[in-house]
Amino acid sequence: MGHGFPAAMVSTVALAAYRNARRLGQDLGGTYEAMDSFVTTFAADGRFVTALLAELETDTGRLTWISAGHPPPLVVRAGGRRADVLPTEPVPPLGTGLALGPPTVHEDYLEAGDLLALYSDGLAEARNLAGDLVGVEGLAGLLTARRAAGDGAHALVRRIRRELATNDQAWLSDDASAILVEWRGSTP
Repeated sequence: MGHGFPAAMVSTVALAAYRNARRLGQDLGGTYEAMDSFVTTFAADGRFVTALLAELETDTGRLTWISAGHPPPLVVRAGGRRADVLPTEPVPPLGTGLALGPPTVHEDYLEAGDLLALYSDGLAEARNLAGDLVGVEGLAGLLTARRAAGDGAHALVRRIRRELATNDQAWLSDDASAILVEWRGSTP
């Protein structure tokens, strides 16, 4: 939450807690709980961190995730035939102290050729040149159309970046980040 040095410090604490939990062999639920505890302790000034914790088993395509106040993952199915907004029951952001129990861990399976999109709320809250909110559905539509036209993950990232740059970022009200992962299927 926020900008500048205090926000960077809280983000750094969250990332360090994530790395520590994963190195200790914690599952996603345990990782969320450890991160929440560290951020709550460190950010006594009321700051919090939104996050999407995800794990992709590259041999099976099994995707598990927890949304801590973050937009849901998108999967553009092979060939761009459709985009699925993965159902997500978010848990409270890290550091709010509002968690009432273990987080909900969601699960889905990717198919060969699927494109997984993880993105920040700044991208979903962007506005087009007409001033309309892009939204999750608009982002899904853009990714689906470009995927159907044959764009791979690298081309899609370049296209999103180029569109942001050519519009002088006038349509962004927050930072925008995206990670696109193309799962090609298991290898024998």
